[in-house]
Amino acid sequence: MSTPGSRLGPAQDRWYAADAGRLLGAVLVAASWLVAGWPAAAAMLLVCGGQWLLRWYLLGRPVDAVGQLVLLAAGWFSAVGLYHQVSWLDAVMHTLASLVVALLAAELLRAELLTAGRTPAVGASAPAGAPAPSAGSGSHSGWTGVVVPAVVLVCVTVTLGVVWELGEWLGHTYITPEIGVGYDDTIGDLAANLIGAVLGAAVALSTRRTPHGPANRPSGLRHHHSGHRRGTGVPAGLASGHGGQR
Repeated sequence: MSTPGSRLGPAQDRWYAADAGRLLGAVLVAASWLVAGWPAAAAMLLVCGGQWLLRWYLLGRPVDAVGQLVLLAAGWFSAVGLYHQVSWLDAVMHTLASLVVALLAAELLRAELLTAGRTPAVGASAPAGAPAPSAGSGSHSGWTGVVVPAVVLVCVTVTLGVVWELGEWLGHTYITPEIGVGYDDTIGDLAANLIGAVLGAAVALSTRRTPHGPANRPSGLRHHHSGHRRGTGVPAGLASGHGGQR
């Protein structure tokens, strides 16, 4: 387990107020089953998993709490059939949920592309004989330093949205026709997912890592991940997202 750091952000070995949302998510899994059957409970179980991902990977407690609220609302509104009663609510929730997913994707990917503009830590020196980095050769700066990671995040988030829509169609076809699908519904959901993905990528890149590692993440959590999640099978680009703190 990690040791809570001095910076704001979730630590894995202590409880805090936002964890009440995760307890609520577990309760709503059972409540969704009672209200709308096991498909709704399965969707709420995915929401519950997303809540824990928010605790482990995202940028601080306020974002954790807001992200939980979005995911819980999206799952519960589906269970009680509110999307059928309020026509615009589905698009709004798809946009917000996609934004949260994009922020999570930025943390989960940990690609070197997402550390655009990173500079060496204080006291670090380049290897002897190594050429100084320039804006035009191998450095993640300028136009590509923003556009490339943004495109990666948008593509990943939209792809996850497509997988979700495919799951809805499979559920409608093989489980219960109560799961709403249709041309207009699917295209509207995907459009909302795209908007949320773009917004999420913009937020993720505007709060990208500082030279000393991720902003607003506890140092203990960084050491926890570098010790337990990065192994021999992790590409170098994925393993270098903590600004040299290994």
